[in-house]
Order: sequence, then C-alpha cells, then structure tokens
Amino acid sequence: MDVKALYQIPYGLYILTSRADGKDNGCILNTVMQLTSTTPIRIAICVNKENETCRMIGESGRFALSVLHSQTPFHVFEHFGFQSGRDVDKFANCQEEHRTGGG
Repeated sequence: MDVKALYQIPYGLYILTSRADGKDNGCILNTVMQLTSTTPIRIAICVNKENETCRMIGESGRFALSVLHSQTPFHVFEHFGFQSGRDVDKFANCQEEHRTGGG
C-alpha cells in the first residue's frame, strides 16, 4: 500500500491540553468523535499513550480540546506537535487566561 494515500483522508486537527503537577501541556490530535448528543454529552479522543499529555490526563482525569481552524498558522503545529512536553514547557510564554484542561 502507498502510505501517501493516508494523507488524502480528510479529518480535523485539534490541540488536546491537560494540567497535572502544576504544569500545563498539550499535543496535536487528529482523532475525535462524537459518541452522544444527549446528556451526558460524550466524545472519544485518541492520543498516543507515549505522549506526556496522555500521562497528565490519566493523572488529573481532565482535559480540554480546542478545534483548530484550517488556516491555523504552521508554527502552532510546530510548537504543540514537534516537541515533547517532557522537554519543553509549551505554555511558558502563554498568558494565564489561555491555559485550559484542568487544575
């Protein structure tokens, strides 16, 4: 199979964030789906279990999901997708009101 075919599958992109141990972190996701539209509203997310954000969600039990616009600047993807929260504080230069995902 030509793996380039996978790049043709349409889907949304999201930033998944969480907070644990007094630290915020986030990563890029491409898999989110609605499970219910009635109370309680439920969604499913898929996140790599090796991601620091996944560990933080497991610890805190909380997360926030932000839908990215198709014209989101590439530097957002570089910042949240091309580096690990184990090595970099991804929210170091963000204002407090932009932080989400628990706490």
